Amino acid sequence: MDNKSFLYKFFFERKFRILRHLIFWTFIYLDEVFSLIGLTPPLDDYQPFLFGLVALVGSTLINLYLLVPKLLIKGKTLLYITATFLLVTLLVWVDYKIDAKLIDTEWSFFDYYIPQIGYNTAIVAFAVAIKMSKYFFLDRVKVEELKQVNLESELTLLKNQVNPHFMFNTMNSLYVMSRKNDKNLSESIMMLSDLMRYQIYDADHKKVSLKKELEYIQNYIDLEKMRRSDLDVFYDVKGDPLNKEISPLLLLPFVENGFKHSFTIEEVKNLMEIKVEIFEQKLTFQCKNNKGISETGQGGIGLKNVKRRLELLYPDTHTLEIKENNDFYTVVLGIGL
Repeated sequence: MDNKSFLYKFFFERKFRILRHLIFWTFIYLDEVFSLIGLTPPLDDYQPFLFGLVALVGSTLINLYLLVPKLLIKGKTLLYITATFLLVTLLVWVDYKIDAKLIDTEWSFFDYYIPQIGYNTAIVAFAVAIKMSKYFFLDRVKVEELKQVNLESELTLLKNQVNPHFMFNTMNSLYVMSRKNDKNLSESIMMLSDLMRYQIYDADHKKVSLKKELEYIQNYIDLEKMRRSDLDVFYDVKGDPLNKEISPLLLLPFVENGFKHSFTIEEVKNLMEIKVEIFEQKLTFQCKNNKGISETGQGGIGLKNVKRRLELLYPDTHTLEIKENNDFYTVVLGIGL
């Protein structure tokens, strides 16, 4: 956890351990502390108090730093309870014996012994409850940090897989253009360079400008149109993308698949429609393309990856619908920005 607050550091870092104990025991023995500084009447004899303090602090520290990590944390609950009871009982008994020699007390063994065991056990239980709360909290923090690391690793892997998938399709297109001695080849290579620059530098962030992402889609469409004389592409953006952000390369797989599956074996014009609507904090993206005669369905690495990225990045704020009829595939994606 980066940029920890002082409160977090105070409760969990080792260097504040002594200070934490001082505050804890000051709270437990607040009345005695007040007597020492003159706010309440002084104690008649400090010796019994000091030996009682040693017995209680000793049983608490042995419990916290020996019995809890060695027994309780490892699930040996019954053994832990037995060991704690024996520890408290032994130290209270030693304290009673010392007090009996130091002062002339009228307390019987059981008048002193039973209440003192109950009191010491309650204080030990209070300290252990604080200790266990810290254990559970730190364990939860570690689990959340691990989840975040795994999430970021998975997202990075999925996003990086877009690049080779995109490159494979685009280089294949450039190869076709070179075989035909297409005059647009040099311009296409320059456009590819711009697209790759965006992928390498801009798309390396968790979020990118929605305006840049839509411009990237437009550039990709322009690149594809240079080699596809059989395809009419309609691209329309409604609404204002300024000051809005989106996860990078999230829309590209749908566009890629639209181009991929719009081929037919007939010499006819094929249709592809890409519509983007931005309204307040909601983006609606629709990609519609006619089905190629030889195609049986949409899919591939790109779509699988983008579905997984949507699940991870927008788990409760996205909708995805892929519809199919005899002539068209239609993808409708809604994202909360």
